[in-house]
Amino acid sequence: QGRYTWRHNSVLLVFKAALIPHLRAIRDGTITVPQPSKVQFRSATTGLPYNHGESAPSLQPQHLRDWLALATDWSLICDLPGDSFSYPNGVFTLSIAATNQRPDMLLVSESAKAAICLELTVPKEERIQQSHEAKAAKYQQLVEDAVSNERVAAVHLANRDHR
Repeated sequence: QGRYTWRHNSVLLVFKAALIPHLRAIRDGTITVPQPSKVQFRSATTGLPYNHGESAPSLQPQHLRDWLALATDWSLICDLPGDSFSYPNGVFTLSIAATNQRPDMLLVSESAKAAICLELTVPKEERIQQSHEAKAAKYQQLVEDAVSNERVAAVHLANRDHR
């Protein structure tokens, strides 16, 4: 068990080290994440826009970069022993949901009312799909509780390749 925990935490540290400068650059405005463009549909017969010219409803972000484009105030919490970014008092952020679970990483934006739960899974190659399904089931109640909380409008659980 110790060898797998060490490997898991080592990969998590590398990911965290790559993510922190990116989050700082987004916060400082030195890089911008492109926002998805708004789409307007027009009638083929009249040429007039549908919805009285309003944009179509925004699509749910699909990739981590799309989620990061929603705000500039992301804060990072990690489930790493002795880490300065660890969960306060070892407890999941209560403003999102009351739970004993702690995803490997949690990104929270108060302005976008969004949370991104990043769960690292390092399975054998032949168990990738089963591991993804097990992690999704493990955190399903957390996602539902967080979305039902009025302080969070969207929760994204990423535990496999989401670019």
